Amino acid sequence: MKRILLLVPFVLFACSNGDDHLGDSDNPIVGKWRYNGIIEYPEEEETMESEASECSEKSTLYFKVNGNLEAVHYHSPLGDCVLNEMATTNLNWEQLSEGKYRISGENGSNVRDEIAFPDSNTMHMISNTNYNKLDVVIDRKAEVYKRIE
Repeated sequence: MKRILLLVPFVLFACSNGDDHLGDSDNPIVGKWRYNGIIEYPEEEETMESEASECSEKSTLYFKVNGNLEAVHYHSPLGDCVLNEMATTNLNWEQLSEGKYRISGENGSNVRDEIAFPDSNTMHMISNTNYNKLDVVIDRKAEVYKRIE
């Protein structure tokens, strides 16, 4: 009986993979996030919010403690909801400063202008790029994600 009790801690330790799970992190980005929609900030209009479609809300980002990021992206190019294999990949992430992160992969890196956490279960990935949408100039936009793990 003593031999079995001594073996149990070693079996539990051998089965855990500390590099791959959420672990103990005080970084608010660590966790699994589901795409929830977009908030657009026009120059001279009211903020415009749009919810994720039933298909795109299947998209997730999984920021791991070890700096790995698993991105899964769904889209509906011809009406059917399909996995976008071009955008679904293993990436890396690192925090550059408060609210600023670099996400990198084999095709280069993307520094987010800002990543904000309005609460512990909501993440806004903000881009400060001007573009036109229906003759309205958009100053910046935030992709909204909700924590699921």
